[in-house]
Amino acid sequence: MGACFSRHRNNSAGDGAGGSILERIDATKFSTTPQTMYLVNNAGDREVHMAEHSTPQRVTASDKEVLVALYAYDSRADGDLSFKKGDVMYLLDQRWYAGKIPRNRAERLVLANNLPKGTFLIREREADGREFALTIRDSDDIRGGSVKHYKIKRLDHDQGFFITTRRTFRTLQELVAYYSEMADGLCCQLTFPAPRIAPTRPDLSHDTQQNWEIPRNQLQLKRKLGDGNFGEVWYGKWRGIVEVAIKTMKPGTMSPEAFLGEAQIMKQCDHPNLVKLYAVCTREEPFYIITEYMCNGSLLHYLRNEGAALGIQALVDMAAQIANGMMYLEERKLVHRDLAARNVLVGEKISGVPVVKVQL
Repeated sequence: MGACFSRHRNNSAGDGAGGSILERIDATKFSTTPQTMYLVNNAGDREVHMAEHSTPQRVTASDKEVLVALYAYDSRADGDLSFKKGDVMYLLDQRWYAGKIPRNRAERLVLANNLPKGTFLIREREADGREFALTIRDSDDIRGGSVKHYKIKRLDHDQGFFITTRRTFRTLQELVAYYSEMADGLCCQLTFPAPRIAPTRPDLSHDTQQNWEIPRNQLQLKRKLGDGNFGEVWYGKWRGIVEVAIKTMKPGTMSPEAFLGEAQIMKQCDHPNLVKLYAVCTREEPFYIITEYMCNGSLLHYLRNEGAALGIQALVDMAAQIANGMMYLEERKLVHRDLAARNVLVGEKISGVPVVKVQL
């Protein structure tokens, strides 16, 4: 969930703005009858957040941790989960749940170096968000690592899940537990959840989600990355912590109104293959555009230096990432007007394939 956060706390009363909106309760207060609860993730750093693109499912309250909403929350974006005061939510530690990611990205995750046979994840299917797919790493002496995908279907009336009709499960957790004990028709037994890739930071902070004009004294320009007709690009940090790219616009390049109009469009674009706009500085010139930082620079520079070491599969994957970003723009009737290798940025590698994003 993009906008709702709750830190662990012991007190049970709400404390107004900035406090927790979820409270722990004793699961034994509930009967063993399945309750309607909602999927939440354990973020690992003692912060609880709603799982992005997660689907409500029926689970049984037992010895697991149960949370109750202290306040109502109305979703603010696609993938947010709305809930009412008093709604009960079941806290799950689902390291294997990858959310809504493309099939090719799932394959990269399970094929990462040094992962064992049986490494797996469960993702939402791209065609239908109500169904899931199980992605498993297989291997043999001839082909080495390979990937198998299994469709996870729902029973009628949302009563459970199955891969084959001879074995059904009330929850995805039960399905994973079963196939972790035996293969039973799968290519192999499930052994290890695929490591999660740190998601792109959606914003610099909760405050910049709505107010993305920030004071420029919060920025430190560390290293010049390049320059062009409209200004310079710097590597920097926001408040000394978050790595960012800072574009400085030459004075007189465009009016504040035109600049903010284009920035508004950029801010609304949210896709894993588009460079994310974080904030702007427009109260005085030169104007600043603050975006996510991509550690390997432009695709043009990267191909000139590293291109010879990339295999055909990696190149095709990178091209597909660019196409995914452009398709997102097309669906929103936006025209890029200057798609070129110099305007595509390269980040870290996943399973040997660099992450690439189109710069707006």
